[in-house]
Amino acid sequence: MFKHMHWSALLFAGFLVGCGGGSSLSADDETDTDSSGSGSSDIVNTVTVSSWQCTSFDIANPSLENCSETSDAYDDPITVVVAQAMDDGSPVENQLVELTTNYGSLSSSTTLTNSEGYGFWLLSPDESNEVATLTASYQDAVSSELYVVLHGQEASSAINTISVSLYQCTSFSSSAPSLDNCSPTLEVHDSPTTIVVTRALTNGQPFEGQRVDIDSDKGVLSITDGTVLSNSDGYAYLTLGAGQDTGVVTVTATMDDADQALALATIFGQPLTSTKQVSISLWDKDCPPEQDGCAAVENVSSAETAVILVEALDSLEPAVKELVNVSTDKGSLSPSDGVVLTDENGLAQLEFSVGSVGGVVSLNASFDTATDTYHATIDLVDLEVALSSPLA
Repeated sequence: MFKHMHWSALLFAGFLVGCGGGSSLSADDETDTDSSGSGSSDIVNTVTVSSWQCTSFDIANPSLENCSETSDAYDDPITVVVAQAMDDGSPVENQLVELTTNYGSLSSSTTLTNSEGYGFWLLSPDESNEVATLTASYQDAVSSELYVVLHGQEASSAINTISVSLYQCTSFSSSAPSLDNCSPTLEVHDSPTTIVVTRALTNGQPFEGQRVDIDSDKGVLSITDGTVLSNSDGYAYLTLGAGQDTGVVTVTATMDDADQALALATIFGQPLTSTKQVSISLWDKDCPPEQDGCAAVENVSSAETAVILVEALDSLEPAVKELVNVSTDKGSLSPSDGVVLTDENGLAQLEFSVGSVGGVVSLNASFDTATDTYHATIDLVDLEVALSSPLA
């Protein structure tokens, strides 16, 4: 009876291929024509998919040199699925293409196209002997389907598998997780929320209570170490924030005795802008900043030494043990190079000798990209420094 079922599956697959269920790498299939033979101008994005049997294949450096097109999938020889993404009939590079299958397993859920618009996956039939439907999706292109007869082998022991995918959710509760308000996504934003979904299976059935380790090379996971446990349905969930990162993010799921699973997406983070601040003020040496009841002075004798106080902040918090640079166009500083280290309160002090040169003096402080300038006027008649406002 199994042989009859097997040949029925082969005939069904042959019928589907004969009716155009599959696709190939032929350029003839890339443009639709109407009855007059002219090309259609409606389709902007297109995607095609085909399957290949290879005696050798390296997914890191893909080549179909040792492959031939097929509608059957075995573990040996290797079965490779190829999708090509096109924009206006031209191959597109570095674009995310998604591939799904209802039977068997794929090496990843998404991949990036090469310079010829091709993306590659490994297809394993696992234990299945069904006709698998592989669906390739690219942006707003009409999804392309391919039918492949799987020739799986019964396992002598348990086979564990882990999968990972990304969902965008308008609402999500980690205490009662549900994907009712979510949809699959190839993009990661801080809003709406992006959820990493993994599923652990053993022999095709939910694997409860299994430790799954999730890692992301960009963005911020809601659990720092990325460790989660599968629930009764084999699922586990984490939130992935975009943070400050941009580009393509790779999310990896790992479980004992299972092949690693990958998901790729484009991440849209907000680069961090500088939040550093610095301020500078002048104080009487006999009434310094640390003494109660003292305040920044308005006058200082040119015969005396004054105190310069600088304060550095980072994200409105004291910038501790940070270097601040101070300079002046008149008088002298101690230390002479004007470089000081802030204390635990983000403060640092220098001595300022006014000297005998009159006019307006500028005291400048810089901390990272933050700067501040303090102006004072040296009066040689009464030998006092009349302070002006910073806007003077």
